[in-house]
Amino acid sequence: MSGGTVSAQDAYLADESTASTSPPRPAWVGRVQMPLDGDRARMVTARGAEWTARTADLRPATDVERTAYDAERRPSPGVRW
Repeated sequence: MSGGTVSAQDAYLADESTASTSPPRPAWVGRVQMPLDGDRARMVTARGAEWTARTADLRPATDVERTAYDAERRPSPGVRW
């Protein structure tokens, strides 16, 4: 997003501020639950954890990240959410 505004609710985005190189940890991927103002958005992970992200730290999620998000969201057969 590079400092832009978040306008698309449910967009898949990665929050680069949550990534780490030591220990290696990828950026959190979430969907926009609600744009808050010009520089923040309420995000939600595949498992329902919520956090507030700065739009300057967000980038569009890759195809691989979106696929992983959707796969984590789907319950296994026989699992009740």
